[in-house]
Amino acid sequence: MIKSLTIELMTANMEASISFYQDLLNFELLASETNESGETVWALLEQNGVQLSLKEDQKLRKELPFLQDVLIGGSVFLCFTVSDLHKVYDRVSEYCDTINHPHLTPCGNMDFSMLDVNGYLLTFEKDEEVSWFL
Repeated sequence: MIKSLTIELMTANMEASISFYQDLLNFELLASETNESGETVWALLEQNGVQLSLKEDQKLRKELPFLQDVLIGGSVFLCFTVSDLHKVYDRVSEYCDTINHPHLTPCGNMDFSMLDVNGYLLTFEKDEEVSWFL
């Protein structure tokens, strides 16, 4: 039986990625790995039980050669459920361009979307019951 899920994202700039998730989205750095030059090549971040693993693209491509021609970002979409959608929107829109503003979706949720520093689509959804599911 599955007990948890950690999402691993490939990044070309570890420091910018760690900073984005720590400073903007309040993730906590749990662990990291550096190479012989002292550069961070892997990091594990967490917030409220949600874990996010970031791995430097060259390290990941070396470990998994089939990723050689895979572009970073764009193929993974992350949806975060948050308690205060407008507070998150106000915070991230100060530092980043958003794709849209908080709006009501066809299924009755309020959400907005943006891209992270690597081009991954992040959607933030208000924590409430979904009306179409009831």
